[in-house]
Amino acid sequence: MEEQLITFETAKYAKDKGFDQYSKKYYSENGTRFHDEVYRSDKSIEIHGLLRCYANPQSILQKWLREDHGIHIWVTPRFTVGISYKCTIETEELIPENLGYFDTYEEALEKALQESLNQIEPIKTI
Repeated sequence: MEEQLITFETAKYAKDKGFDQYSKKYYSENGTRFHDEVYRSDKSIEIHGLLRCYANPQSILQKWLREDHGIHIWVTPRFTVGISYKCTIETEELIPENLGYFDTYEEALEKALQESLNQIEPIKTI
């Protein structure tokens, strides 16, 4: 079983917020996923003039949000009609917020990751 990778949109947004966890998998600036090894740079990956961002598993970004920014994400099943998933984010400053209900765990987690990134100030580049 392979872990679900964050989407291209989430990867770009996370990179803007300072998430720079190396991965062998990455997206080019148009969202195409590659599986080649690349060399890490301090600010971004640039090969043949194209900027790229890492395509990490959802769990890696979730851990970074929790450990570096104190943002906790809960995805819990609901057993009303079929199975759906409720996702919640919480920080010390943010009252737990229900982000809606989703058909799969991965969809719920992806939404929570994106909303959690909204709580972080973008990094400033020179």
